[in-house]
Amino acid sequence: MVWMSFPIFTKSDFMAFEQKKQKSKRYNEERKPVWEKLKLIRDFVGIGLEKKGISLHRKVSNYWPNKYNQFSVTGVWIGYSHSEKRYFEHPHLGIGIYKDYLFVGLEINKRAFEYQELFAELIQTQSELFLKYFNRLDKDRRVILYSDFSVLGNPTTNDLWNLSERIGEGSGWLSIGESLNKEAYLSNPEKLLWIILDVFGILYPLMTGLSTKDIDSTMGTKRNQVSWDEGDEYDEGVHSFHMSGRDVKRSQAHKKLSRKFRAWIRNNHSAKIRKERKGIDVEFKLGKERVCVELKTKAEGDVKNQIRNAIGQLIEYNYYPGRETADQWIIVTDSRPTKKDLSFVDNLQEILPKSLTLIWGKNDTDFVCYPDWP
Repeated sequence: MVWMSFPIFTKSDFMAFEQKKQKSKRYNEERKPVWEKLKLIRDFVGIGLEKKGISLHRKVSNYWPNKYNQFSVTGVWIGYSHSEKRYFEHPHLGIGIYKDYLFVGLEINKRAFEYQELFAELIQTQSELFLKYFNRLDKDRRVILYSDFSVLGNPTTNDLWNLSERIGEGSGWLSIGESLNKEAYLSNPEKLLWIILDVFGILYPLMTGLSTKDIDSTMGTKRNQVSWDEGDEYDEGVHSFHMSGRDVKRSQAHKKLSRKFRAWIRNNHSAKIRKERKGIDVEFKLGKERVCVELKTKAEGDVKNQIRNAIGQLIEYNYYPGRETADQWIIVTDSRPTKKDLSFVDNLQEILPKSLTLIWGKNDTDFVCYPDWP
């Protein structure tokens, strides 16, 4: 592979996009030198990736935030994606070149929120798997950025959890990779392209796992090794995303309810949680008792129907051959029950083999329990 130095972007290069004539054609004589530099990097890195057995679609772009119709360029960008079209709606490897620093790594636009959610699930439930890749990046340069939230160096489980909660708000651009200040990347342009190829090689399995929504096969998840570690959660399942529009809305509501309920359990009961194991929405241990939780949303009908469907699932999860019996059963809903619904729960208590509690959302952070629980 023929070697080349990373082209240097000067102040005049950025000025080519900062003129008041922003609405003129993107490609003109003033901007041509910038595009040529970008294309040179794009193609060289693309060839390097192909030599690693990685074949991706290559993109070159410039972008700027639009505020009150006043444009202000922040940088230029090169991207590599599995998707040829609408690449901003998919995870992609990117190089962002700014006036003061350079970023290289995996990027997920807020328009690709379903992939951001999948990443949030990964760092909540399989943090060790994620850190296996993240910690291979340079310890002094590695970073995770989301909106105004950043995780640097050696993130803790709590850092990752806080990040996943922020991602759940769905308001930012997610970036995972290495950040080099201007002095660092200008001092050794000969080495910079190799740094980019190394970072892309490390993060490619993560990008592919998110893009295909198959973390297990692309990132080497080990199944059936679930333990009850304090404060951690584990996920043995692979989500299917081949759903209708109605199912997608139902899934999003279900995930939102799950995140809210798990946060409430952690904050109020310090329980050991795991989720989506063998079809069970949430399980946790409260003292020595195992609690099995089924989540239901408005998309599945009124509370009466939600209870009816949940009971059938709880019976299967507890008594089908090969299943482990829980000590308590809980149904969590995002709907407020009627008096008849609560009487229904009372009647079920008399015939069911296990304690049953109905829990519903009181506000954004709290829940109401019937009967009183625990």
